[in-house]
Parts: sequence; C-alpha cells; structure tokens
Amino acid sequence: APTLEEVGLNLNTTANIFVDGSVNGSFKKLVLDGLNIRLGKQTGLIASGSVTNPLDPENLQYNLNITKLTSSYNDLKRLTKGIELPAGLADFGTFRFSGSLVGTTTMLDGKNLNLTTGGRTAFLGGLKLSNLDNPDNLLVDAKVTSLKTNAEELVSFIPDSLAVDVAALGEIDFKGNYKGSLTDFV
Repeated sequence: APTLEEVGLNLNTTANIFVDGSVNGSFKKLVLDGLNIRLGKQTGLIASGSVTNPLDPENLQYNLNITKLTSSYNDLKRLTKGIELPAGLADFGTFRFSGSLVGTTTMLDGKNLNLTTGGRTAFLGGLKLSNLDNPDNLLVDAKVTSLKTNAEELVSFIPDSLAVDVAALGEIDFKGNYKGSLTDFV
C-alpha cells in the first residue's frame, strides 16, 4: 500500500492538527461519522460517508457528505506535493465548499454543491464529471442553480481550457444547464 507521502500529502508541516469524530473499518472500506479535521487556522473538513479502497486508486469509490471544507490555495500548496493546482486558485483566497459527492477516480456526481471563494465566485447546483482521468476528454453535465463569477477568475482557474473570448464576458451571473467539455457544448 502507498504511504501518505506517496499519495501527495506533505507530512513536514508544523501546523496544529485537530481531529474529532469517528473513522471505522479497514483500509478496504472506511466509514466516516462526523469527522472533523482542522489543520492550522484556515484548512478544515467536516464530513461523513464512506471511502472504499482508499489506497487503490484504480478501485477507489467514495460516497461523502461534506458539511464543510474550508481552505486556501496557499494551504493546499503547503499540505500537498506533486499535485498540480491551478495557479488561478491563489486569487480565490479562502474558499468554502459543501455538498454530497459520489464517485471514483474517473467520475464524480455532486449534488447540493455550494462553493464560495474569497473572490467573486459562488456556485450552487449539481455537477457530473466523467473522464476525470483524461482531462482532454473531460465531460461536464452541470445543473446550475446559481453561478456568479467574473471572466478574470474563470480564466485564471482553467486558463488553457477556455476559449480566448471568455475574457470579454466581464461579470457572469448564470442559471441553467451546461453539458459538454470545457471547450465545447454537446
């Protein structure tokens, strides 16, 4: 089984760590109940659910209810290594996320998602992603209750994937559905 460092966690941190709640099971299937983790002052997770095969990426499955996830680009960069994060996340400041996630390493189904950033971006809705293991063929099926952002933040998050003319959109306030890739509607 891989070590925590092999899966990209930087264990050389001096941040205070707080853990509460319960994690039951084995490395084949973990059941989380009211898990509350805080690392330092900005990063925290409150979640319940299950993770099957957490140390086997090819067979990983998760069913999680994330009550609250709070972090920042700088904290994620400090806590991970070898994981590429979009540089545009730095402009988002502290972000907050909640919702239900079911999936594997190749697909994700998110319901009741709520993401807010320290910048202009706020998303409410549902999201299905497939082909996560192949970004060039990533497919998105979004049911957007509300998306508020601006072109600058959108382009900074996924700069190589969006059409150049997105920058001309300015402030964005969207409600509706989107189905397709990051560059083409289906």
